[in-house]
Amino acid sequence: MNSPPGAWPSSRVSSPLRLWAHDVHNPANVGGLFRLADAFDVEHIYLSGRASKPPNVKIHRNARSADRWVPYSYSAQPQPYIEELRRKQFQLVALEIASLSQDICELPRLLGSQLCWLVGSEKFGLPDDLLAACDKIFHISMFGRNSSINVTNAAAIALFASRNHPVPPRNLTYR
Repeated sequence: MNSPPGAWPSSRVSSPLRLWAHDVHNPANVGGLFRLADAFDVEHIYLSGRASKPPNVKIHRNARSADRWVPYSYSAQPQPYIEELRRKQFQLVALEIASLSQDICELPRLLGSQLCWLVGSEKFGLPDDLLAACDKIFHISMFGRNSSINVTNAAAIALFASRNHPVPPRNLTYR
C-alpha cells in the first residue's frame, strides 16, 4: 500500500466504500477523486493502468491536500485489486455507459454493504475485461445533449447515491 504519511489511522471507523480509478490519467481528475474520497469517507483509492498518481502537483492542488491522508495504492495491472476486493468481500460496481448497465436510480435495492466504485478513462471508458469482473454496472442518465459527464462529477454522483442510501449504521462516530 502506498499510503501517504499522515494517512488515516487504523483505529478510524471503517467505511464500506472504496473507489478505483483505472486509466484516469488527467491529474486534475485524480486530484478531484481524492477530494471526493475525503468528502464521502471513502476508505481507500485504487489507481491502476495509466492513472496518474501522487506525488503530483496537480493532483495535490485539486485534492486540496487530501492526497496526504486518503490511503491509496497503485498497480499497473488491475488483477491484484480484483483479487483483494473479492477476498475482502467487496462488490465491484462499475460506473460506465454499457449495454448491460442499469440506471444509478436502481442502486438502493441492488447493492450489498461493501462496495468499490470503478471508474475509467473519460475517452475510452473501462476495458471489457474489467467490466466483466464487475458485479454490477451502472450509468447516470443524461437529459441534455451530451452523452456523458466528467469522471470526477460522475464519481461524485455515485458516491452521493451510495451515502444517500446507506447500509444499516455500524457504530458511526463523527469526527
